[in-house]
Amino acid sequence: MNTSEFYAAGLVEKGEEIVGSFKVSCREKNGFLVLTNKKFLFVQRPSGFFSKGFDVLYSVWWNEVSSISTSGLLSKTVNVTMRIKDNITKLQFTYDGGEQIKNMITKRQFAFDGGEQIAEKMVICKKNYVEPTTIEATKVVIEEANKDKDNAMVILQKRLAKGEITLEEFHKLVTRI
Repeated sequence: MNTSEFYAAGLVEKGEEIVGSFKVSCREKNGFLVLTNKKFLFVQRPSGFFSKGFDVLYSVWWNEVSSISTSGLLSKTVNVTMRIKDNITKLQFTYDGGEQIKNMITKRQFAFDGGEQIAEKMVICKKNYVEPTTIEATKVVIEEANKDKDNAMVILQKRLAKGEITLEEFHKLVTRI
């Protein structure tokens, strides 16, 4: 599958990139498993002749994934267990190898590793995922304020109103302006 369709449909956020996509089935629905550096999505084409884009059936951040495993002998199923808030959910993705399965039968190979490849890629994505952190500023430094005394006064008044500085600090800073 050409990943440009996923980008064009707006499935990927700014700063996010697609690592892989696979044609799979999950809970009796056929679609695509899209792996990004931040999450995985299970999407399906909408029904209808003139429909475009994708319907998102599942979207899970990597930090919500508890485990990734495979099961099955011939056709490997990828089992993903996740914890979203206090709920534990398990999804099973069966890889639709199509041409790869046909080639396997003609070559008389009886082991199909499509699910293993998906699971390996998912584990790599999960390991590489860095949870976003928020940095909170607790101190504001005013350097540009000396150029504009009125602006500096407004900034200091706002800091005093927010409780960032005391009344004494406010008076000391005002006398320096």
